[in-house]
Amino acid sequence: MLSLSKDLQQKKTSLLEFESVVKRVLNYLPNVLSGYEEKSGYKLYYSNSAGTKKYVRPINQKLFIINSIEFSDKVADFNIILEKIKNKSKD
Repeated sequence: MLSLSKDLQQKKTSLLEFESVVKRVLNYLPNVLSGYEEKSGYKLYYSNSAGTKKYVRPINQKLFIINSIEFSDKVADFNIILEKIKNKSKD
């Protein structure tokens, strides 16, 4: 398996590959993020490094799934929707 940094540089050609790398990133984030602050529906994640607090881009709480298990559940739901579209199901 490629290192995470190398894997992120590789082109993804399927939803399965995308799901795999996203889960790896979500599982890695707790190792590098120290915490977050909430403001106006956004989470401002940060890491503490050498006594300096460094922030990442604000993340909309309604759009971002930080839990890898919840992400997998949502991907499974999405795949069901895609399958229904493929089969032209009206359920």
